[in-house]
Amino acid sequence: MRDVQDIGQLVKMLQNSKTRPEQELTIIEPVIQRAMASGIQDMNYLDKITYPLYDLVLSGVGQELYDEYLAYVEIFNP
Repeated sequence: MRDVQDIGQLVKMLQNSKTRPEQELTIIEPVIQRAMASGIQDMNYLDKITYPLYDLVLSGVGQELYDEYLAYVEIFNP
């Protein structure tokens, strides 16, 4: 249930905020960090919470978090 709340809150915050990429990163980073710290390996969930991160990286912010996320998913066994 927590995962659904996180996704819902994340979507709501991003929709309500027409902000700069740096501000968007401060919204999504804690959600991604919490997922990684919890050891979540549900790729559907991870894809949903990291989707906004791809646009941020393209805009020049979030590369460090993106690299950390990639290193995290690389440890999953197929």
